[in-house]
Amino acid sequence: MRRPPDLHIIEGGVWSQVETKLNPEPLWSAYVAAAEQSKRTLTLRDGIAAGKAYARFVQAFVEPNRRGRS
Repeated sequence: MRRPPDLHIIEGGVWSQVETKLNPEPLWSAYVAAAEQSKRTLTLRDGIAAGKAYARFVQAFVEPNRRGRS
């Protein structure tokens, strides 16, 4: 039987501690840089790049929890 993930309460929400030793800092930094670039240039290409960077950040937390589910 699989053990449920550890849960921690943070700022009124619940955060599931991922099983891998994920360091989200580089993904978040990449998103922030892309978002700032997007704000400076206001181009569609940079906006899409910022959206994709954010998606990679979020996916890093979602995907490990989906593994093993059918």
